[in-house]
Amino acid sequence: MPPLRKMFSGFSGSLLSLDEADHVRDVKLEARPHILSDGVDYFTTDGEPIRPQLCAHTLNKVFSGSALDLNASADEGLESDSFLPQSSNGGTDSGAPHDPTVSTILANLSQGTEQSRQRASKGKTTVLIVGAGGYVASHAVESFLEAGYTVRATVDDISDEDLVKTLYSVHPEAQQRLIVKEVNIFQAAAFRDIMRGVHIVVHSGVSATSSKNKLGNPVKAHTEAVQALFDAVRSYGRGSVKRVVVLGAATALTMAAQGPLDESAWAQVSSMKSEAIPQARLTFVNEATRLARMVGVELTVLLPSIMIGPPLTRESSEGMRTLEELSMNSKYIPFASTLCWNYVDVRDVAAALIKVAETESAKGERYIVSGYNLSMSEVGRYIRGAYPHLTAPTHDSPFFVTLALCICTGAANRVSVRYLWNMLGQRRVLLNKKGVEELDLQYLPIEQTIKDSLSEFIARGTLPPGDAAAAGTTPKGSSPLKWLAIAGVAAAVVGGAGYLLSSRK
Repeated sequence: MPPLRKMFSGFSGSLLSLDEADHVRDVKLEARPHILSDGVDYFTTDGEPIRPQLCAHTLNKVFSGSALDLNASADEGLESDSFLPQSSNGGTDSGAPHDPTVSTILANLSQGTEQSRQRASKGKTTVLIVGAGGYVASHAVESFLEAGYTVRATVDDISDEDLVKTLYSVHPEAQQRLIVKEVNIFQAAAFRDIMRGVHIVVHSGVSATSSKNKLGNPVKAHTEAVQALFDAVRSYGRGSVKRVVVLGAATALTMAAQGPLDESAWAQVSSMKSEAIPQARLTFVNEATRLARMVGVELTVLLPSIMIGPPLTRESSEGMRTLEELSMNSKYIPFASTLCWNYVDVRDVAAALIKVAETESAKGERYIVSGYNLSMSEVGRYIRGAYPHLTAPTHDSPFFVTLALCICTGAANRVSVRYLWNMLGQRRVLLNKKGVEELDLQYLPIEQTIKDSLSEFIARGTLPPGDAAAAGTTPKGSSPLKWLAIAGVAAAVVGGAGYLLSSRK
């Protein structure tokens, strides 16, 4: 017996017919309908049944140990394998594809074994995700489970049944590979049980709700949270925790630099000094960098831009709220400010968390995670393209009109006139080249992100569906609101111009 066929025979004592397979192709065969199922059996002209020929289908049966009926059916590969008789020129009749070689089959089996080995290794790696009820952290739970990891997740309140149910439903294997536990993220001792045996820690910061309810001071909240985390790593995760991944924000990059911004444009003080949240995120990253050196663990920082995309939990983002407000803009004023922002899909951020957790060279690095730079009117056009019934603005407002409107509507209390003067019409693009080249980060199309976000709003009832919006539309020219809106814009322009002139004197 040739060595190769002998090896195959060793896998199953019942496959003695493989010894005779080399004789099948020399016999003129006759196809007859299969008796027990779809397909055909092959017989000689003398009526002798022919055993299955040695081909890819047979080998798969051999390796799987399930060769119960090798002539089973066409949909199992009967006609696509080399069971069909060969023509005189060496090809198969009926245009059947060529059989893969034995080496190809063995290579595929080897590849499948390697993938199984990698997934089993990930299953032994435990990831701790802090604040899993948050907007991006909930997506991180889903992504790490999908990648095959064992996940532990902290929540503020375990009695929140809707949240816990949502987390356990993000993946089919969540019941087997996910543990959700209530942890006070401001106290290191609260991490004692859940931190032991953890290999990777992901912390996306403190949600606005937690900051307000706990301390009323976002900067202090983020500082205490990151200090408690690294104290817990030092006390309970020493020897097991290899890497900590924290999420900062693109607002940590200085706006003083000209042109596109990369990871080198780091600031010690947030460019948006009047905003507590950007300063809190910057403090969070800087304190994490300092403590990681002290504790002796690897640290990687992600700097996402404005995150949008469908939320998994009740918590959303400022970008999503802006998207919702734009969608319900007045249809009589189709203008938006010329402010341009950088956007990224929250699902891309969750995927980037896995990349930095798995990449050895990512330790000690910072990566910008940002996909697109868009003006408000460009976002509005994407909204209209996905759902034409929504009333998002599609045109840019003139420079001085935007300034006047911000002053008259009180928006200047949140964003200074000086900031608007410097930023209106300017595209400060965040460069994602480092993440794309080193981590192979990829970004979903922005039109898909916006469409998925709006679909979620409509499903939750915060935006009207198309038919409902059409039914409630006021006929053209029948409402005085149009003229009131135009008069309001004119008054805003005059008032804003007067304010600017008086401020210069």
